[in-house]
Formats: sequence, C-alpha cells, structure tokens
Amino acid sequence: MVKNNFLVIIGFVALLAIVNISFAQAHPHKLQLLVIDKATKKPLANQSVSIYSDNGIRCIQAPCPTNGKNWKGKTDKHGNLTIPNNIRQASMTIEIAGYGAEELNRSARKVNKNSWVIMLERQ
Repeated sequence: MVKNNFLVIIGFVALLAIVNISFAQAHPHKLQLLVIDKATKKPLANQSVSIYSDNGIRCIQAPCPTNGKNWKGKTDKHGNLTIPNNIRQASMTIEIAGYGAEELNRSARKVNKNSWVIMLERQ
C-alpha cells in the first residue's frame, strides 16, 4: 500500500512537471504580468496583490514538503506586476480583493518570452 501511494505521488509530480515546464523554463527572468478585469477588459491599476506559490506537490499523507511561499505586491498604474524569481514555482495563485483567485499556470496567457496576461473576474 505504501509503495502504491509513493508511485501515485511520483507519477503526479512528474505530470505536474511536464504541464508546468514551459511556464518555468520560458522565464529565466522576473515574471511580468498584466492583470486585467475580465468584464471591462481594463487593467487593474494600483491594486494590492497576493501571490501564493508552491512546488506543486500534493500528498496523500503528511508531511508534505510543498515549499509554500506568500508574496504581496502591487500593480502599477498600467496594471503591470513584476513577480520576483524566488516566488516563481510550479503552482502560483494570484489574489486581488474583490476578484476571484486564479492559478497563473492555468489562466495566464503568454504574450512574449517574459510577459503574461491574466484576466480576473470580479466577485
């Protein structure tokens, strides 16, 4: 049973690595993110932002070494956000007050080598 759980965890981690490899490798520099209101299509300027990131490992049984990190920042007057390299991991979630949280790896759209756009929906 323990061996089967271990194999399931290893398989899941490998799958996460494959899914997220383009996001992680395509960005050797800081991640530039344009944050947009999904309904109005306007940038979310001067907004406080929270990012939670971890290595994507999900365990069946503790302890679970996820390497979770929290970061707080703010979009600029154009809705741009620069996420530091030490925060970037396989799984990252962005939150802004009044908007639903979104997974960057699933919801962000690549614009160029180091720039992405994400649309958040007002709650």
